[in-house]
Amino acid sequence: MRSAPALTAPARGALGLALAGAFAASAGDLGLLWVGWAGDGRFGLAASPPGALLVGHYLGVFGIPLYGLGYRALGAGLVGASARAARVVVVLGAVGSVVGAVVHGLTGVLAQVAVRTSAATAPDALLALPEAAFLLPLWLVVGAALAVGSIAFAVTVARGGTRFPRPFALCNPLLVALAIAVASLPFPRLAAFAIPAAPNLAHVVVFGVALAVCRR
Repeated sequence: MRSAPALTAPARGALGLALAGAFAASAGDLGLLWVGWAGDGRFGLAASPPGALLVGHYLGVFGIPLYGLGYRALGAGLVGASARAARVVVVLGAVGSVVGAVVHGLTGVLAQVAVRTSAATAPDALLALPEAAFLLPLWLVVGAALAVGSIAFAVTVARGGTRFPRPFALCNPLLVALAIAVASLPFPRLAAFAIPAAPNLAHVVVFGVALAVCRR
């Protein structure tokens, strides 16, 4: 059986940029979560370095939009099997990337509001702030885009005829994010960081594996 052609060099370059964005966004999550949990005090964390919240804010705001490039490359790998699925992955990936950057930015702002007003800073406590009303609907958009895009990608790859091996169907953002979250549950301190950051960490895995597969 003839193997599927590899992705083009521009597509591999796009995956590389998306991977860099995912690393940046994950580091940004770490900054935001460190500030939040250190202020909360329940895990006994040391105070975060000065500027951690601001740096974490901008790492995500500028890193997450690069996911759109990665989704465009993933979609290109599906065209031979299903042009419709490819469009779904590309469009929903772009929507999730743009709105996801807004979500990250608003989360950073909410964290700063909590710090400035001496409110509870734990990530789950931010939802009690009145300003959270600006954030929650956007989370639903990101979650829906992530879920539908991941399912479309996984089903298409599993059926074959794409530029990815069939087992790669399991390496989709939704499933990887769930796996990260579940794996961290036995370790409360790790879970406090891994669960909120799971969507961005999942993109590190997906784009990294996709790039490795395409280079092989």
